[in-house]
Amino acid sequence: MISWNKVNTNNRDKDTHINIIPKKIIMKANFLKMVFVGAVALGTMISCENSTEKKIEKAEQNLADEKMDVAEAKQDLETARMDSGEFLDLKSKWDNRINENELKIAELKVKAKDQKTEVRKEYEKQLDNLQAENARINNQILNYRVDNGQNLKAFKISLDQDLDKLEKSIAAISKR
Repeated sequence: MISWNKVNTNNRDKDTHINIIPKKIIMKANFLKMVFVGAVALGTMISCENSTEKKIEKAEQNLADEKMDVAEAKQDLETARMDSGEFLDLKSKWDNRINENELKIAELKVKAKDQKTEVRKEYEKQLDNLQAENARINNQILNYRVDNGQNLKAFKISLDQDLDKLEKSIAAISKR
């Protein structure tokens, strides 16, 4: 048995135009409306939950990244400390070598005074070049900074080679 509801389609003509809609259709429509509202509510809840989960996931990832950054920074600090201590030891040795070179060059300049004028000028020019090279190496040491990312081992190798070359040049000139 179908029951019928009277529904007005036009408020002006209440008595003239009356559509009759079966109750089952109205119930289906109400049921569909409720299902739709429920689906929207469920979708909203799920999206909020996913958003929260994503935020938590992102926060955890950021935390993990920050922990890695802190670990790297600690490692860099420890390396810098070790390099700093090693650099101070090397600097002391290099300073001694540079001072010895200065003394040898000064002694050679005193000996050059006994030479003939033409020979002495060429000899003093060579000694001035050696003194300038010694000063350049000293400036390299003074300008080196452990914390600027320079590799201490590469710097040490390069500087030792320069000092060895300079010392050989001083020794070769002193034999004249």
